[in-house]
Amino acid sequence: MTGTKDSDRNIALRIIDANANRCAEGLRVIEELARFAMEKRTLVEELKEIRHEVRQRAAALGSELIESRNISRDVGKDFSTSSELSRSRLGDIAGAGFSRVEEALRVIEEFSKLIDADVSVRFKELRFRLYRLEKVFFNKVQSTRKLPSCPFLYAVLDRSVVGAADLEDTAQALVEGGVGMIQYRAKGISRLEMERDLILLLKKAQERGVPVIVNDFPVMALEVGADGVHLGASDPSVSQARSILGGDAIIGVSVHAKNEFDESLKSDADYVSIGAIYPSKTKPTVTPQGTDKLRRYVEMSTKPVIAIGGIDRNNLPDVLSTGVCAVAAVRALLEGDVKKNCEAFINVIDTIKKMG
Repeated sequence: MTGTKDSDRNIALRIIDANANRCAEGLRVIEELARFAMEKRTLVEELKEIRHEVRQRAAALGSELIESRNISRDVGKDFSTSSELSRSRLGDIAGAGFSRVEEALRVIEEFSKLIDADVSVRFKELRFRLYRLEKVFFNKVQSTRKLPSCPFLYAVLDRSVVGAADLEDTAQALVEGGVGMIQYRAKGISRLEMERDLILLLKKAQERGVPVIVNDFPVMALEVGADGVHLGASDPSVSQARSILGGDAIIGVSVHAKNEFDESLKSDADYVSIGAIYPSKTKPTVTPQGTDKLRRYVEMSTKPVIAIGGIDRNNLPDVLSTGVCAVAAVRALLEGDVKKNCEAFINVIDTIKKMG
């Protein structure tokens, strides 16, 4: 197959236009089922948001997209299969709709590379977002996308502390030990290894309905089906992460100074993580905040506050007395008997709950 650069572009635009329409139509079918058969408002809202973005992203490729449309020359417009002409239940309609949308997004992703590589990446993100929604739609996984009730234990599964061979057992111990949420943090390992880790972690966590948050990488969180992302100052913004992961994703931000705290309150983040509270081996260069400053942050915050950094069973009561929504720990949970470490933290948290 050969052609000029202009003819390749025109053909790509025709294909993108046809598949954008196909995608939007399929999304509308699924949206109506979510609305009238399932009555799930958040699902309806996210499907509608994706449908509008497909239209907008495709249209942004240029006015020539519509001009490239030529239905009379479309040799495939009258094709259909026997399976397309028959549906026996609503689930068949939904399944066909998801297949139609995901296939269309894959086609758009590929051909938009000839027009705009950034747009191609965004359509890939939308496709992975649909994969997650499909699982939620058919109840193949429990939707865990909400913060646990306060106060809770937030485990940080740090790959600098836990080796690859121990990750699955550690994940099992964390969920059996009663943690409310798990953040996966990895520095200096390959993307493929991170994805393998997350598949194992998500399998263990979803069995107990424990949300899993990916540190730093919203696109990876989307691709593996994690519940959200935790962002630092050098990571994508909260608004960027929200556009990738959707409105129901859990998004947290790290705060080390007052100006960062003020900015976090203006954002669409679900929680702010204050640290380090005490000297921390994990973040040795971060100046400790102390519980007095932590208490002031909690009093000023309009969002749940999570404390992290140097927290152990001995200083845990002092941290909880500030009114934080959760305490996060790394080495205090991951070194030694992980399940017993978690249970010891939970016992203190439960005691504080009963007293309060």
